[in-house]
Amino acid sequence: MDASNLKKLGAVIAEHQKKLYDQAGEVRQVIVRMGTPFRAPIDGMALNPLQPDALIIFRCPFQILGLGFGERIYAPVGGNAFECLQFAMDLIGDMLKGECSSLNLEPRPKHLREPPSDYWIWQYSD
Repeated sequence: MDASNLKKLGAVIAEHQKKLYDQAGEVRQVIVRMGTPFRAPIDGMALNPLQPDALIIFRCPFQILGLGFGERIYAPVGGNAFECLQFAMDLIGDMLKGECSSLNLEPRPKHLREPPSDYWIWQYSD
């Protein structure tokens, strides 16, 4: 996948499924999918095989299904694959928290609520 083709998630390296609950206890299934980080040129410049490290960034595509994001692919940028993975994880957590707040969704039914974790992956796990 290259930076100009962010309409595809590519090979999915991780998937996380979660049930969220509204105030009436109705369930909403949410799926987070993460694609393989990939090298991309800066500002749409072509990758240069003679200078593989020149003007290169990394992107980590992900998708959140079941909330208000549609099927859009997001791909935060990092200086290397590890950085963009971390930025993707942070952005996923921020997006889940914001959308759950605006839609009044909770990670657990009222009778099972616990204090929230600092990490979204634990907070939004079954």
